[in-house]
Amino acid sequence: MKSFIQRVGFYLSLLTIWQFVFLVGCGPDQDPEICSCEGRESKDIEELAVVVDTQDGYVYLSPTSGYYFPCAAIENDLRTDGLLVALSIERKAICTKPDDAYHNQKLSFGLPHEVETHNDSTFNRTDFRISIIRSEDYGYEPGFGYRIELKNGFKILQPFLPAVSGFTPFRTKSDAYKTAILVTHLLNQDVALPSIKIEDLLYLKVL
Repeated sequence: MKSFIQRVGFYLSLLTIWQFVFLVGCGPDQDPEICSCEGRESKDIEELAVVVDTQDGYVYLSPTSGYYFPCAAIENDLRTDGLLVALSIERKAICTKPDDAYHNQKLSFGLPHEVETHNDSTFNRTDFRISIIRSEDYGYEPGFGYRIELKNGFKILQPFLPAVSGFTPFRTKSDAYKTAILVTHLLNQDVALPSIKIEDLLYLKVL
């Protein structure tokens, strides 16, 4: 009888230890990812991006990585909406843009090493090409739109504002260009039918 009680006690002890390990191992993340300039990732990235004037101020927008919030202010001579730059940056964190309802848009934080203006605004040397078009050439009111062509043959022609009723063209080339960059970013996230929302146009100060 004593031996039986000892064995039961032994197994109960093992069960208690197992429960402790399970609870600790499966509990809440004790060290969550920091989505800010305090993030722990350290990855050097080099890519083309566009300087965009947003509701959060001037940030970078990349067709591949989405929005980049620089951990050092963008220099005044680069604060031109729609300016294409070659960006060399140490990425500190990457996450989903919090106000993106569909959780498709990426947002990164990083410390720029070097930023240089670039003149290949069509991105012709990558897997896609962006062209700015005149809306009146397609039978609409004077203004601007964009065309995106992927090397797999997929094309998007947008001679007026998306997500807005009617057929109102973009006011400026920069407005059309940075919206096209955001659409290309969604395509790079394998979003089959990239959807631009009113909130996106407001954030980019297109509306």
